[in-house]
Amino acid sequence: MADVSGGAAHGELTDLAWIEALGALDPSDRARLAAHLREGCPSCLEALRSGNDVVAKLAHLFAPASPSEALRARIERASARRTPEAAAELRRPPRRVRLASAASWVALAVAALFGVNEWREAQTARGELERERIAQREAREQLDLAELRAAQLAREHAELNELLNAVAAS
Repeated sequence: MADVSGGAAHGELTDLAWIEALGALDPSDRARLAAHLREGCPSCLEALRSGNDVVAKLAHLFAPASPSEALRARIERASARRTPEAAAELRRPPRRVRLASAASWVALAVAALFGVNEWREAQTARGELERERIAQREAREQLDLAELRAAQLAREHAELNELLNAVAAS
């Protein structure tokens, strides 16, 4: 992709358009995107329009929610102080959210480990099954050869009996 807007890849700017539709861009990225959009890039304008349409449709899927009392109290404390630390407190997820996120990662890691272990056991079982199939096929081949040899010997025995009977009759 060609580099535009201060060396950023155009695909990155398209991604920024989608993030802007969600209202999640930081001021520096918003300024970069705005400068790029003023240049009239049709694909980024379309990405922003599409993102806005998706966000509008998603907004209608859920009932409006009121903030919890704890969140309301945090917002009021932070707005009363109006300091960078207060703003950081608002951006930082609550402890239970951080713990839930950490627990989710731990659960994912445990599931991955179990999955890898199960995959290894399945691979081992597949190998054993394949070896067993090969052994059975070889045993069937041996049995087929033995049956052919037995049939051949039975024919030879019958021929010898006929020959003996013919000799005895003469």
